[in-house]
Amino acid sequence: MIEKTDIGDLKGIGEKTKKLFEKINIHTVGDLIRYYPHGYDVYEEAVPVSELEEDKIQTVTGAIYGRVQVSGSSRMQVTTLYVKDITGTFLSPSQNSSVEH
Repeated sequence: MIEKTDIGDLKGIGEKTKKLFEKINIHTVGDLIRYYPHGYDVYEEAVPVSELEEDKIQTVTGAIYGRVQVSGSSRMQVTTLYVKDITGTFLSPSQNSSVEH
């Protein structure tokens, strides 16, 4: 299989599904490989806790320290926790994540 292979040649892709893919401009296997949904995040290299910046999505490597608190409803959860590495400790901002049913 090569990138120029028609999407309809994939196992499990019938005419109905092929038409749905074509609506979002996916015609070949290559198009599918390079398709990114609108709401995706790109995670950069991890930074130490001491170098975290406010209001910026960042990756950090550390240990969860203390108690993890989860609260909220079935539609929205708020998770609060401390993350610690050799440069410091921080309390994560409340991370809201929608749960779709």
